[in-house]
Amino acid sequence: MESTDSPAESSALSTDDLHAQIAVLSAAPGPYTYTVPPALAASLALGSRVIVPLGGQGRVEGVVVALLPATPTRPAPAFALRPILSLVDGSPIPSDLLDLATFVADYYIAPLGEALRLMLPPHEQADLRHQVSLTDAGQRITRWLQAALMPVELAERTEQEKRILEVLAGRRGRAGKPALFHAAELARQVQRLGGVEHLRATLAGLETLGWLTVREDLRVGTTKKPDRWLAAGPAELSEVDRRWIDKSGLRQRVYSHILRFGPLPESELRPLGDRAVATSREILARGLLIEATTHQSAPSLPTTGASLVDSTAQGRAGRPPPVLTDEQQAALTPMLGALTGGYRGFLLHGVTGSGKTEIYLRLIAEALAQGRHAIVLVPEIALTPQLSARFVERFGDSVVVLHSALATAERAAAWRRTLKPDGGVRIVLGPRSALFAPLRNVGVIVVDEEHDGSFKQQDGVCYSGRDLALVRAQRAGAVAVLGSATPSLESLALASRGKLQRLVLRQRATGLPLPAVEVVDLRKHKLPTDKDGELLLSEPLLRSLAQTVGAGEQALLLLNRRGFATFLLCKCCGHRVECRSCSVTLTWHKGRARLLCHYCGYTEPLPAACPLCGMPDVALLGTGTEKLAAQVAARFPTARVARLDRDTAGELELILSRMHRHEIDILIGTQMLAKGHDFPGVTLVGVVLADTGMGLPDFRASERTFQLLAQVAGRAGRQTRPGRVVIQTYNPEHPAVIHAVRHDYDAFAQGELAVRTTLRYPPELRLGLLRLDGRDPARVRAHAERLAALLQSEARQRGMAIELQGPAEAPLSRLMGQSRWQILVKGATSPLVRWILRRAVHESQSSVRVVADMDPTSML
Repeated sequence: MESTDSPAESSALSTDDLHAQIAVLSAAPGPYTYTVPPALAASLALGSRVIVPLGGQGRVEGVVVALLPATPTRPAPAFALRPILSLVDGSPIPSDLLDLATFVADYYIAPLGEALRLMLPPHEQADLRHQVSLTDAGQRITRWLQAALMPVELAERTEQEKRILEVLAGRRGRAGKPALFHAAELARQVQRLGGVEHLRATLAGLETLGWLTVREDLRVGTTKKPDRWLAAGPAELSEVDRRWIDKSGLRQRVYSHILRFGPLPESELRPLGDRAVATSREILARGLLIEATTHQSAPSLPTTGASLVDSTAQGRAGRPPPVLTDEQQAALTPMLGALTGGYRGFLLHGVTGSGKTEIYLRLIAEALAQGRHAIVLVPEIALTPQLSARFVERFGDSVVVLHSALATAERAAAWRRTLKPDGGVRIVLGPRSALFAPLRNVGVIVVDEEHDGSFKQQDGVCYSGRDLALVRAQRAGAVAVLGSATPSLESLALASRGKLQRLVLRQRATGLPLPAVEVVDLRKHKLPTDKDGELLLSEPLLRSLAQTVGAGEQALLLLNRRGFATFLLCKCCGHRVECRSCSVTLTWHKGRARLLCHYCGYTEPLPAACPLCGMPDVALLGTGTEKLAAQVAARFPTARVARLDRDTAGELELILSRMHRHEIDILIGTQMLAKGHDFPGVTLVGVVLADTGMGLPDFRASERTFQLLAQVAGRAGRQTRPGRVVIQTYNPEHPAVIHAVRHDYDAFAQGELAVRTTLRYPPELRLGLLRLDGRDPARVRAHAERLAALLQSEARQRGMAIELQGPAEAPLSRLMGQSRWQILVKGATSPLVRWILRRAVHESQSSVRVVADMDPTSML
């Protein structure tokens, strides 16, 4: 491997003896140097995607990051270079994204190939599969194996080889013939049977014996056909057609869903029932549905009906836009002025309901008028259908929504349409990964709810979508807008240092005041009980609920714990049932009738007795949203109660639609309730337990608690009627509670920044986190201690002003079977911190992995 040259070098080089540096799309360090065959030289350019040989990995996909003349002035490599095998028949990575990937790799201490993978969604990456199948001779051998016969030729085989043969024999294709196995799937299957090392070499040995064949199959892009898109047909149904629809409950659900949310792809109907797609085709054949074009703006976006779209929004229906308030106009003016002046960054700090979205729409409309395009990032696309709907209503088919929940074919079609200059895409909207959309001539980048933790990738390349949005905007000469009612302290610090211009909206666009907030001290209020145990609703909150439902209004109840009971406790020995792979207790989900780990997904049935002492006296304790919903429904039998959490996310749009049609009186949920929803009928918000996140071992715990309380409180009283909020807590003196009650962000931020300065945490200093994990707890601990001593010594020798905290066992000391330790790195500048992180990553071992996280947002 040779050193990396700048990817900005010109590709206009002689085709004689040309070398290329390739970053392979994997965790391999790279880039690696290859020779360029004359047949490829004319078509190769920076960003081109190629297939190259790589060590024991066989053929892999890579990206050209530099083209170099093989001149005598360049030192000769110590080994013979291998040639590029072929050019991938796919779109090259645009130069601006190639440069962005280089920045990501350097800043976040990641292999360049891993950073480049961010620029290509999975469906665009070359899929190099090794297909494994048994030969006739292999089938004969496996029959002996299954019959427990052990002839000499089979007895001489290793246990790993026998396990591979067993797995291959276990799958049958059509007419009893053996089916193909992809090598990656085979590896997973064999690991379940006890593990296998050096799979490729083992397969090669069996292939030499003539017992199996291994064939390479290279595919680029999705091979699936795009979904059929469906939309409502006749405006009104005949009486005969109506009776036909009403005869089947599934027909009713499917037809109503398409009528409400269409056009949408068939795949979006599957959560409605096992035969939902087949039923939709029956309705289509009857002429009650029509086929729509596949490039509609976004699946399941409610683009029709005033219930989910601002009734005054200007869109294809020609409705005039709302009149801006003086505060909105004052915030918009400097943004509009910055559109023609190169990069500018803004922090739009507006209270909930202040009309930040309308400012985004006006700014983007002006950018489009100037021939430029826009990227809008949201925390979780599935949780913000209203924002998506408003953009679609305002800008029509020029909006594309990109996110991983789309069907593969639809996501591929949307991405390729974005890539084409004539694809008609002018606005890309989506979660953090949408930042890497191949959109040209970007003039505006918006990060809505910029404080949200979901903008930070927690595995792989640990990048921050919010921070990279500023980087991409700066390189594109675009306007960047970070919007929030509760900005992160890091963004506030950027504004105080002049890196961002802070624009404040202190009043709601409707003119209504922020809701009044009442605090209920749970130390003084005895909670009632029912058949399921303690009801986490005090008398003040119960009275408020009764008044709200009685007045025909709606209420939200926030409890940031899902499931029915949060842990299972043995009353005899005190044992709590934990996950086998993670150091967390299992949560009882009554609807699934399973104990579930919320980290790795492990499940097991409810035991009849304690697994430790064998006594039958076990109790389900703690309350999650599932239990609370059942208790509230029992307490208010005439109220229509629903639940919104990860367990019901498949019904998200149906739940939101029912809320807007006032078919739900009380909606109970986790922090999903606080994610930008606008429910006109909600006048009461109850925070059932404000303390759930206060005690976490994370210096941001107080900030996150304040943000959650302020955000969910802002869901009340947003339209025509004033709202009220009831916060139940055991810690009413906590600063997050005190300032949330007063809606006083500035006071909270001032106090929290003073604490951060004293404790030397961001934004006072820059932070890095080293995570070490491995199967053997003793080895992980020993390596963490050795690594900390090494880093401390080298920093001291170089006179680096670096502070190391740890090593210490991670708060989640075991996760997915891995023991975890961590080292915290503090420094005045990011280059200092990154030097330490980069040095540490080089100390990874086969048994202990070291992962670097620059600017971490989670300390768990």
